Parts: sequence; C-alpha cells; structure tokens
Amino acid sequence: MRFIFEGYEGIAGITTLDPAAGVVELFIAPGCEPDVDEVLMDIQRWIYMETVDISTFMGEKSCRKMSSGDDVS
Repeated sequence: MRFIFEGYEGIAGITTLDPAAGVVELFIAPGCEPDVDEVLMDIQRWIYMETVDISTFMGEKSCRKMSSGDDVS
C-alpha cells in the first residue's frame, strides 16, 4: 500500500502500526479524502481490508490528539 500511495504524490502518508497483523494508519491530506477513498475501494477489489479503531487496537495513549481546528465529523 505504501508504494501505491507514494504513486499518488501528496494525497496520503502511511505508517505501519503492526506489520504482523497488517495494520496501517493513513494520514490523509486535507481535501484528498475522496481520492483516498477511491484508491482504497480499488485496492479492496484485490485484498481484504477493514477499518479498525486505533484506540482499541493500540491503546488510548498512542492515539494522536487532534488540534482544536481539526474536523472530527
């Protein structure tokens, strides 16, 4: 997935949270959400993916805090 998103320069960064479980976290550039959704939908045709809540996966302390200007909807 890293190489796929690197090919779409600047729309999202990706970090691996748990390589054994295949858990990654995406950091999506503002305004690029529809593009990332489209890429993910295409990838899902070939591999199984599901959304996980990182607070339950990694614990509350590892979750990044949102600034007051971040949209939480």
